[in-house]
Amino acid sequence: MVLLDEARSDGELTTRTRSPTNFATVWVGLITVAYAAVSLRWITGPVGLSQDGENLGVFAMGSRAMRDIGIANSRGGSVLALGNGSYAHHPPLLVWSTYLSEAAFGVHPWTARLPTACAAVAVIWLLYGLLRDLRLGSWPAAIGVTVAVASPIFLIYGWMSDTPMLALPFALAIARWWVRVGRDDLPLPVPTTVVVVTTLGALAGWEFSWWCAVFVVAAIWGRQHTPSRLAFSRLIVGGVVLGLAVTAGWVAASPTGMHGLIDAFSTRTGLGATTNVDTALRDNLTFAARLTVPLALALLPFAVWLAARDRRSRQLLLLTAIGFGGYAAIFWQASSLHDYWNEWSVVPVAIAFAAAAAAAIGHAQRRHWSYPVGAVVAVAVACAVWGPLMPSEAQAQLTNGARIGRELAATTLPSDQGAWLVSGLPVPEAWVSYVSGRPFQAVDTPAALAHVAVMHPNWWIIAVCGDRCVAMSQGGRRVENVVINRVDVIAAALVAPAPTR
Repeated sequence: MVLLDEARSDGELTTRTRSPTNFATVWVGLITVAYAAVSLRWITGPVGLSQDGENLGVFAMGSRAMRDIGIANSRGGSVLALGNGSYAHHPPLLVWSTYLSEAAFGVHPWTARLPTACAAVAVIWLLYGLLRDLRLGSWPAAIGVTVAVASPIFLIYGWMSDTPMLALPFALAIARWWVRVGRDDLPLPVPTTVVVVTTLGALAGWEFSWWCAVFVVAAIWGRQHTPSRLAFSRLIVGGVVLGLAVTAGWVAASPTGMHGLIDAFSTRTGLGATTNVDTALRDNLTFAARLTVPLALALLPFAVWLAARDRRSRQLLLLTAIGFGGYAAIFWQASSLHDYWNEWSVVPVAIAFAAAAAAAIGHAQRRHWSYPVGAVVAVAVACAVWGPLMPSEAQAQLTNGARIGRELAATTLPSDQGAWLVSGLPVPEAWVSYVSGRPFQAVDTPAALAHVAVMHPNWWIIAVCGDRCVAMSQGGRRVENVVINRVDVIAAALVAPAPTR
């Protein structure tokens, strides 16, 4: 039992307890357990046609190639297994950590997701530590973490196998050290640790390097630059340069080389874009609305205002907002296509709500009122309950994608069919190879489908069915607008008259 005695001016609640247990830390522990419980069905679930499956398939096929043909022949996992080509558009740490996880625990969906699932748990505790380092208080820090973790963008994507999820813990370590360098009452890591962590961070994801650049610039030209921060910045730069150098060597050794990476960067920064900046901005705002608890979204402007007024949080709030927002702006074409692109937004959100909670507790102390504290706790609890129960298109895609993966895995191909046929699926399709253990062959034109239907009518294909789903699914399986059926049925449905509405 906890009895609240008072709220100190720094936003920390003092308590009378029957033990020295830090109940705020226990609360964060419960949030961690709840997050793991909510995410477990996704982490251990089938791989299928979803954002998770499309990403996991690529990285896991790199891992499989390292096992099947060797680290050297697979060029460090940049060559994908089962004829899936090459992929070296991201730093390599996720491929390598997936390889180590599968080598240690076997090949399962959960082992492919294990590196990022562990990263998600680390994010929760590093975020809590960061908010504590800001001297906002343990309970405000716990409340900020609760709102951030309960956000659907973290619940649905925090564990997903992709580079931003793996790199976020390293980014939070940089933020924590940046705060601690400006203090004299908290321990600092040894320089070697900073270099190692920043090197791994640069090997984990591109966003980390941008994040570090933001903090280094702030240290050099910011108002609070000090010799210790400048020395810390030099360590960050050294680690990032080392990580980028290893990444550049890995990319250069891949079959597509640096040219493939430059092409990918050009596309994602909007050169040759299929959309415009206005549409991209609207898409990003739509994603934010869909993947944020409405109560938190409504209160966010007020929380940001309070955090901006608090000298303890305002600078870090600005830097972290630039960290995720600047990355979305640079790669605006990609951020408009991937609803998980701004997952790092949970960091400034946590800072804002922690600062708002600290302000409410401080107000309660000055006025000798109790209801602000109750309101803050009620908001946190409401978000913690609302977030997991909130329906979203992203959650529906995961559910349907898992069903498609399950149906694909349950399908037995004819003995003379060596590869899965696919038609109209979004790229990359490497998840088909991951699930089936076979290569895939794209058959995307009616003429090609008709030819295969004549030569091999009993071969199976997975296809997007559009307005012909009923005809295409006859005798096969259907999940939403995707069918798994014999190729002759699919080809016949395409030449049949279109259904009338």
